Amino acid sequence: MTFKEFLLLIILVLFLIFVVQNTQAFPVKFLIWSFSMSRALWLILGLLVGLSLGWVLTLRAKKKKDELKSQKEKN
Repeated sequence: MTFKEFLLLIILVLFLIFVVQNTQAFPVKFLIWSFSMSRALWLILGLLVGLSLGWVLTLRAKKKKDELKSQKEKN
């Protein structure tokens, strides 16, 4: 196990502890909608959105870098 994997595991465990301790429901209001939702679900949703955006942006940056590298090789 590399240091990066170990650090990611520790962060994940701390996040899960935080989520488990914040399970109470709270009201959510958005424009005309209003509903109650568990804080744990909001936290998990936020994590998933953040991970997804990070993954997409990383892939996009890598693709752009590869395209620039292939253009330089052609010249």
